[in-house]
Amino acid sequence: MTSPVTVISSAEHATLLERYRKDPPEWARKRILGWNEPAWQRMRPFVCKKYWSDRHSVNVFTVVGTQHPDYVGLTWLEFLERGKRMPQNLALQVENPVYYFQTTPREPPMYFISTDGQRWYVAGDGNHRTAIARFAFEADGERTLLHAVHVEDYRIDWRMYEVFQALESALMRTGGAARVEAVSTRSARADTAGWMRETYDVKIKLVAFEHDQRAERLLDAPAAETLLASLNRRGGRLVRFLKVFRGG
Repeated sequence: MTSPVTVISSAEHATLLERYRKDPPEWARKRILGWNEPAWQRMRPFVCKKYWSDRHSVNVFTVVGTQHPDYVGLTWLEFLERGKRMPQNLALQVENPVYYFQTTPREPPMYFISTDGQRWYVAGDGNHRTAIARFAFEADGERTLLHAVHVEDYRIDWRMYEVFQALESALMRTGGAARVEAVSTRSARADTAGWMRETYDVKIKLVAFEHDQRAERLLDAPAAETLLASLNRRGGRLVRFLKVFRGG
């Protein structure tokens, strides 16, 4: 059973920042990580599962970073002290201290993104409120979950991603005779109001050129690994590669 909400008075809240400045918890000294957008764009074609919800709950202590470049590298305590809109947000917490404990949708919404469901990044609005929630929950002593937030949680087919990267490198030796592309097809979807889960079938498209002719073949993971082994084998020249490609 959820314990009653701890309401911090204005006088108590005025000392909250000073309290943690003098004696911060261990996590408050950790630096806020940056979302690696170039890496995400490389991984995105290999998403095999996606979960979306506009009324999810996130453990604020598993939020490790943000997409906002201005806050990357600050510690959580430094962000509480120097965040651009932190004074306004702290003042709003004084006016409405139960805001961070509510289970109804937030306005404006708060957004989070993850590729493993264990480490979350603030995606868009919600940076200041996430930091305040961490310190408010620390003061409360019992809470971890921030409710009614928007999330996008992805899973990557790492096997196909790694094989794709290796194939790209190996095919450079063919002098442009072939290339690979990622192909993702939605295979399942489940949803009701407020949430959605999708599953994708990820394959690698091999495109080869020989005598001005173009040929394509979709490879699943075992077929892609077999081709990679052939290309990496000593003496695996272009002619041998094309033979494997044609299924010979």
